[in-house]
Amino acid sequence: MFFLILIASLLWVQVSKELWMFYVFGAIYALGHGGFFTVISPIIAELFGISSHGVLFGIASFGLTVGGSIGPTLAGYVFDVIHSYQLVFFILAALAVAGVILTLLLRPVITEP
Repeated sequence: MFFLILIASLLWVQVSKELWMFYVFGAIYALGHGGFFTVISPIIAELFGISSHGVLFGIASFGLTVGGSIGPTLAGYVFDVIHSYQLVFFILAALAVAGVILTLLLRPVITEP
């Protein structure tokens, strides 16, 4: 659900030409991004159980932190080279689509009692 909100916002920013449109982008993106971060822990617990939740949540959080630090740097580099963020937002939308597909492929781990 939150991936779909992110995708919608990233596609919306592609057609945004006026200031109010960027405000709408910011609001929708914030809902999707913030909502995504609130469901990571419950999704990990539901799919993999709670016995190794700390380790898996730590790995996921580390990956999100690395992406959050590398992403803006690469986006800035792309802007410096092509003088536009449009490609960056298309790539982010494509990554969100990949996230939806990969999330749909996840299946809970079956544990023996």
